[in-house]
This record gives sequence, structure tokens and C-alpha cells, in this order.
Amino acid sequence: MSSGMVLLDTDLIGQLPPGDILANGAVANFLEYSKANPAAVVIYCDHDEIDESGRRHSPRFKPDWNADYILCYDYVGPSVLFSRAAIDAAGGWRDDFPELETFDLLLRISENVGSGRIGHFAKPVWHCGLTGESTPIVALVNERLVRRKPAMSADLGMVPGTVKLRWPMPANPPHVTIIIPTRDRLELVRTAIDSILSRTEYPSFDIILVDNGSVEQQSLDYFKTISRDERISVLRDDGPFNFSRLNNRAADIAKGAVLALVNNDVEVMDGSWLREMVSIAIDPNIGAVGAKLLYGSGHLQHAGIVGGVGTVAGHGHKYELAESTGYMNRLLVQQTVVAVTGACLVVEASKYKAVGGLNEEHLTVAFNDVDLCLKLGDRGWRSVFTPWATLYHHESLSRGLDLSGERAARFEQEADFMVKEWGSKILQDRFYNPNLTLEHEDFSFRYPMP
Repeated sequence: MSSGMVLLDTDLIGQLPPGDILANGAVANFLEYSKANPAAVVIYCDHDEIDESGRRHSPRFKPDWNADYILCYDYVGPSVLFSRAAIDAAGGWRDDFPELETFDLLLRISENVGSGRIGHFAKPVWHCGLTGESTPIVALVNERLVRRKPAMSADLGMVPGTVKLRWPMPANPPHVTIIIPTRDRLELVRTAIDSILSRTEYPSFDIILVDNGSVEQQSLDYFKTISRDERISVLRDDGPFNFSRLNNRAADIAKGAVLALVNNDVEVMDGSWLREMVSIAIDPNIGAVGAKLLYGSGHLQHAGIVGGVGTVAGHGHKYELAESTGYMNRLLVQQTVVAVTGACLVVEASKYKAVGGLNEEHLTVAFNDVDLCLKLGDRGWRSVFTPWATLYHHESLSRGLDLSGERAARFEQEADFMVKEWGSKILQDRFYNPNLTLEHEDFSFRYPMP
């Protein structure tokens, strides 16, 4: 190592780069965490920056271990200590990737231990002094992928210091069934279907349009016309609106090995959206995959769901500008999230059916997508957000928001169900940070901090 070392009780070791300072009590915090979590061989904390006058600023409030996020961006940074045994088992620090020695060691150790042995405490007790340009990480990540997942690769990301992960796609990509429920709203559903057919660059897909009791003649005429296209079938359901039931009925007759749940108010922007999402969804360890969704104004609508925000969960970074990097580059990179929205969600049909699909008994409209992702997670299939699939979502234009009357009462019942069913798994999102707000969806800081 070219810079200094932090040694705690001779067993926890890390680098202290020039200019970095540990807060009073930092050593005690690491030791206390280690004592409470003896299985942890990697422990990291939140950090901030400190200028020459001693002013602290720019806190980095980090999620717990996120195996996809860390491959796309070094969100952990320098504030990490390793057990001596883990360092030795990984072969120690290397000089192969200058300025990335700690990140390199972190990736090598994480390959050999489970996520339960990588700990995080949410206190910014490490103050970083000298900060400069981000060091490119593509070569390092590709070296690790060759050993860990040789079919995957990494390309340059949207900004320095980030990468885009590429999951492998079979020579014959799996057939996808795109499910679109609608009740009339011809202007919306026509845009959705036309954009899918004209812009999607994917070799094998069909569309099931679930007609939930449409009555307008123009809509019925349109559905009859499009049903002549061999790629489109229309499934009629005259029951009351139940988003979960409509999707489950379509899933039961779907031809695709992969399902894409798509709202009737979504519009395709980029032709590669489906290939990107499918390539991730067919990973045997991944369940649901969500896209980056924008309002027609260009502001952000969805970039992964954050548990505990609002009543049950919210959309992180909602209303940010499309070009925003997000907090700690979270709008720019693929990452594990607690859930993704059902407005554009891709999942293998076998996984969807294995967990019973969407909950049509208790979650007819709200939170059924979150519940699906949590059920998938319980089976070991994580949810992933990718910013490399971007679509427009003219949210709730077709039904309106749940703000009053019957809709408000139903929303409250469904929120209560989620809290009782999932408790801390949704209310204490491990991919968020307790120092960040639960009142807003903007990743702003929580006051007072816990």
C-alpha cells in the first residue's frame, strides 16, 4: 500500500489516504460493529468530505451491500476495513490498478464471501480530504467479471468512474409476451402499441392487450383491427378493474418464456429497452427488472422503488431532470433495489408463476408490483433497476390518482396489507440509508438524523 494504514486490534485493517481524517470515536464504532457482528469480514461506514478549513460537507449516505451497484460504481469509497484473514485469503493488496487498490481488494474479497459477511453502519465517521477526478474502473471490473461471471462484461458508463454492465443474451433470445391492460383510452394505448411495434429492436415478442370492459366504439374498432396482426391478441375481461387479475389472466395464456408488464400509458423511446431488460431478467439470480421512466415533460417518474418512503414505498429521485446523475450516481447505473414499478417490469414467466404472480385478492391496484418483487426476493431472486432502458410513462393519465373517496379507502387498505405482510422488509429498505428522508422521494437528508 502506498498510503497509510488503519489497524484496529490488529485484525481490522484499511487504507487511510493522505488528507483523510477519522472522527473521534470512529475506531470505537468499527470495533463495536465488529463485536456485534463477528461474522463480518468487511465493514464500511458512511463518509463525507472535509476541506482545508475543517468544514465537513457532501456526506455519502450509503446503502447496505449492493452487489450490482458496487460493480458499476465504487459507492463504498475509502471508508472500509477488512479482516486480516480476508485480506490474506484474497492475496492482499495489489498494485495492478493504481488508485484503485482498496476497491480492487473489496471486489476480490466480496467474490469469496456472502453478503451477510459485509457490514455497514450508517455514520459518517470518516472524513475524506483530497478528492480529484474519478479513476476509470472498467478494466478492473472486467478483470473481476472474467473470473466471476465470464459471460458478462463492462463498458464505459455515462460519467467517469461508472460502468455499464452487459449481461449475456443467448443466440436465440427468449420469446417475450408483453401484457398491456386497458379500458378504452385509445389515444394512450395506440401510442403504447405503435411505439412498441415500430421502435423495439428485439427479434421475438408478442403483445396481449387485456381489454377490461372497453365501451367506446373507436376503441373496439381499433382492438379488432390490431388483432389481425399475428403479433397481437386481445383478451376481453369485463370484470371490475383489478390490475393484478388482468395481468395474471394474460400471464396464464402467454406464449413467452419472459413476461413484460407494461402500462397502457407507456411509450418506447429507445429500441434497445427490451433487450437490455430481458438480458438481466434471465439471470438465474434475478427476478424483476425495472426501467427508467420519464414523464412527458422529461422529468423522472421511476428509477427504482425505495421502501419506507411515504406510506409504504416511493419512487426515488421522482421529478428529477432526465439528465440528473442522482444521489451518488444512482440514476446512471444498474443496481439492486427493493422493488421496481409494474408500469414496465420484465420477469421470467417461470419465476412470476412460482410466486403466484400479482396478488389479486389483497392488492388490486396499489403495491402489487412491490409485493411481487418482495415475493421474488424471498425466493432468492433480486430486483434490478437499469437506466439503460428508458421509456416515457404518462403516469395515471388512464385512471387518475388515488386521492379521495373509494380509491383513497382502497389505497389505505392495500397499504395496511403491505405493512402487515412485509413489515421491516419494506419499511427498512437495506438499499437506502436511515440518514435519508422518509418524507420525500428526493434522497434529501433526514432531520433530525437517527
